[in-house]
Amino acid sequence: MHGLVWEWCSDDWHDNYQDAPNNGTAWRSVWRETKVICGGCWGTYAHNCRSASRSYDTSYALSKF
Repeated sequence: MHGLVWEWCSDDWHDNYQDAPNNGTAWRSVWRETKVICGGCWGTYAHNCRSASRSYDTSYALSKF
């Protein structure tokens, strides 16, 4: 299913994949407050409505809902 919701991931946001773990574990950093979000929703641009779409938001954004 595509374009239904953004999905919060346990990985912290990084600008690229350099030094990313390759064993399937979450990529966590000590001082990061931003988390990866994947997917998209119907209220955004069409290119975001796919599972490979990645962006980020602050982890405290969850408390807004």
